[in-house]
Amino acid sequence: MRTLAHLTGVPEHELDQTLEEAVRLGVVTRRNVSPGEDCRFYHTIIRRIVYDRISAGGRVRLHAAAAGALEAVYAADRHRIAEAASITEPRQLDPVRTVVS
Repeated sequence: MRTLAHLTGVPEHELDQTLEEAVRLGVVTRRNVSPGEDCRFYHTIIRRIVYDRISAGGRVRLHAAAAGALEAVYAADRHRIAEAASITEPRQLDPVRTVVS
């Protein structure tokens, strides 16, 4: 939740309310999430539809912003950043700064 709050500029308590509504609507779920995650899309198809509606340039900008948010939020936990970097665009994070720092 901290990363999403940092990324969007929306306070965590407001994001939590929004995510609860998304849970109620069946868009996201809080079940079976990986360690360190608060929620995930209910189904891969929903995630894919949302992702595909974002332009290629928009995805690049969002990935870069998400990488920056991860680096800011998890500055003391480089393993968490490296884990997240392994599932995003590799060029969005500086691998030397992420792993070595």
